[in-house]
Amino acid sequence: MVRNLVVNAIWAKASDGIIVVSVRGVTTGVRFEVSDDGSGIAQEDLPKLFQRFRRVGDSSSKGGIGLGLYIARALVLAHGGEIGAESTLGDGSTFWFELPTTSAVPA
Repeated sequence: MVRNLVVNAIWAKASDGIIVVSVRGVTTGVRFEVSDDGSGIAQEDLPKLFQRFRRVGDSSSKGGIGLGLYIARALVLAHGGEIGAESTLGDGSTFWFELPTTSAVPA
């Protein structure tokens, strides 16, 4: 999951931009975040990001078929976690997911 978010950030960042990857503890578990300083995502496109075969913005020129975020979402949800994105056009994006420290998924 982290790999997919980092690759997406590499595609999205400004040519001389940066990517920030962070991990921190939260009340219910662990939160992973990947931020870039790219062109951002329109607010109306944010709900579409985790849908199967969806690509938004200029991502169609970068390759892929629109399954990476869909699969990441399925994996995170299967482990009792949450996933999301925050973005402002012209100001980059942050993709995050949280996983609980104890899983509700039976062994």
